[in-house]
Amino acid sequence: MRFLFSRAIGLVSTLLLSRFLQVQSQACILQVPANPLTAKGLATPYIQTGCTQATAASFVEGVIVDLDAGTIKAYSPLVVDSGVGAAVTPAAPALGNNVVVGLWFGTNGGSLTLQGTITNGVDSVLQGNCVNGGGGGATAFSQFGQFSACNARAFFDAAQAVIANKQVVVPPLGTDFNGDICPTTRSFGLVDQDQSDNVVVQYLLTAAGKTAQNTPTNVANFAKAKTTTTTLSNGSDEGLLARLLDTAINCTAWKIPDMADTTNVQKVSTLATNELQARLQGSPVAFVPAGHAMTLSAAGTPDINKLNAYRTSVNQAAVRNLNQASTLAYCQNLYSVGAPKIIRWWPHTLKAASPDPASANLAAFMVNRFNAAVGADNLNCIGAKLLNQPSPLAPFVDSNGNLLVKAAAADFRIQDTPATGAPASGTTSAPLPAWVLGQAPVPTWDAVKAMAGVSDMQPDMSTQWGEVTIDTVTTPDVGATPDPALALADGTTTPASTSSTSFQAMSFGIGIGAGVIAMVLIGGAVYVYNKRSQATRPASSSVSTAQVNFSRITSPSVV
Repeated sequence: MRFLFSRAIGLVSTLLLSRFLQVQSQACILQVPANPLTAKGLATPYIQTGCTQATAASFVEGVIVDLDAGTIKAYSPLVVDSGVGAAVTPAAPALGNNVVVGLWFGTNGGSLTLQGTITNGVDSVLQGNCVNGGGGGATAFSQFGQFSACNARAFFDAAQAVIANKQVVVPPLGTDFNGDICPTTRSFGLVDQDQSDNVVVQYLLTAAGKTAQNTPTNVANFAKAKTTTTTLSNGSDEGLLARLLDTAINCTAWKIPDMADTTNVQKVSTLATNELQARLQGSPVAFVPAGHAMTLSAAGTPDINKLNAYRTSVNQAAVRNLNQASTLAYCQNLYSVGAPKIIRWWPHTLKAASPDPASANLAAFMVNRFNAAVGADNLNCIGAKLLNQPSPLAPFVDSNGNLLVKAAAADFRIQDTPATGAPASGTTSAPLPAWVLGQAPVPTWDAVKAMAGVSDMQPDMSTQWGEVTIDTVTTPDVGATPDPALALADGTTTPASTSSTSFQAMSFGIGIGAGVIAMVLIGGAVYVYNKRSQATRPASSSVSTAQVNFSRITSPSVV
């Protein structure tokens, strides 16, 4: 999950943007120790050059399958800067005689290269069965970018064996606050332009630039010594799910014992376990597409050999042709499944912290990340060769990436005069999306349905742009407090006893028996109304007048 959206849609200040571009330009190199899949190799720090852990940290995540014991455990090697060393020397894990080790790598720099250690003529990159990129045939080898893996295929084969033997049970996905199945790293609500990238592991960094494994013992010892440390995290889909999104929406990532923890208490999430659990993902499933940013050739074109090398590294099946990894289908699912899911999480992600300071909260981060992923610099779903449609989430942010929604108060009301932001009498001011002000396209019907938590409602034949008139005086005869009385002004009138203002809104309706239930999306809120009364249609007029009472939906509560 590269933070390319910061550049793509201008979210950050000049200072943050400058720092971002400096980090993205750094080419990080990790020296792989001898025998990297052994206990000694795991405990030997990887030496980094080209980057520093303080400015563009790199990470190594290890997971071990013990075929005799029937267990899956984690042990993540340490990365240290060249000439600096470790703050705490890692202890070697106690491995059994029949284990399979897998390693995955990520960096916050622009790219990551694995460099071998030559011992008795043997290259450690080859010893570890490491994959740093792909290519072949008509295309030359090129690196993935920020991601690498060692011995991944053998690891996943071994993991599937202990799972099939029921020695290891993959936890069920569970349900989120909305009652929906919890997401995985293959959920279209989570993925971006380079899904299943980078890792979950975190390190501790001292003021002297030295790193240590993030274990309870190290944390306690640093605190006892009054040594200040910073926690280093890798920007990744894997970490976004395990550390942030799951927590926000009441889901739980699969955690396994951390063999680096001498107290035998700590359990951690990993890329490997995330991808194993992702096999429980229901349809549609997001698999790495041909347009995935890290699988393109050096010329920027789809490369099936590189694509399959990446897929194999994250426990996904190889494809026989690029049509089986259609970027068009991927984009379609991002729009129709991913965007509504992101909206449906808003009541919870609005309250959660963003991993990037450029976004005010997790909700804003995920919208901005989605918009960048489908944008011209990445998958280019918006382009003429794919969907040729703007992002369905574009209307929900302003030009600075600020999310035009907020957590709703019980008495939320629409602003009286959107242009000035002055609230109506007895109402609470709330931000309005750009599309309400005519500054952006309206959201899709799928997005509206997701807001309302309705999957099977369809717009009727009369779905159209209309004008919504807001009553600014709450009187008994026109809408009871606390709901504002609204009238659809498709040629309709507002009772003379009220003063009102109007602006463009999008409405959808479905006939149910003799009544009408419809939704209107205003200011980012979904309002559901029942037909309250219907005026007699004059014989000489094609205009009907409907006075309707709107009530804001309560699940999910989004404005």
